[in-house]
Amino acid sequence: MARPWDRHPDHHGRHPKDPKPLKRSDTTHSRYVQMLLDQDDIPTLHNVLASFFVWQLLAGFLVFPGTFTSIKHSIEAKGDDEWAGKATQTIVKSVKNIPLLVIAVVACGVSVIGVASLALRHLNNYVWLLDKLFVPGIANCLAGLISTLVGVYSQQHGSWSPTAKVTAIVEGSCLGVSAMLFLVFDRYLLQRVKQNHGAHYDKWPSNRSSEEKFGEKW
Repeated sequence: MARPWDRHPDHHGRHPKDPKPLKRSDTTHSRYVQMLLDQDDIPTLHNVLASFFVWQLLAGFLVFPGTFTSIKHSIEAKGDDEWAGKATQTIVKSVKNIPLLVIAVVACGVSVIGVASLALRHLNNYVWLLDKLFVPGIANCLAGLISTLVGVYSQQHGSWSPTAKVTAIVEGSCLGVSAMLFLVFDRYLLQRVKQNHGAHYDKWPSNRSSEEKFGEKW
């Protein structure tokens, strides 16, 4: 007796009661690997802005030494009968430095705001923060502080003007904050994520074998 045809003509050979083939479930990556993968999803604009803001911070720090004035050495270089000339030159010199000072302050302010905004935007991606913001920030702050010290002790002969003092304080503070953030994210937060990374993938072989055994039953 011929077997009745009980399949839909569009079925193309598979019985409707046959079990569907099992799909292999994707294993969730560890948080550390997910951070590495998420870096590819970060917009290119954010990477460009991160590099720009960090560079702008260095540019502002390098402009500051051009605003240093040494009134003490300027006065000592002239005689007592030249007070009018000394006062005039001091005022003119200060006026010339005002545009540089404004540029440096604006550059540093915009840079700090931009870096803080990007850090808050990608606060959960420790790898990106370290690579794009904190490590370059430490290097640039250190370079700016060295530039200030060189300017004071080479051009000003060790005379610390008020502008030089404020600049050194700002650069030292930025260096300290960047170093502290680096230690917190790299030595504490990211270290914990890396420790969980190894424990996470220790479970993978057992999961794969159980899936294969379950698939063989069908």
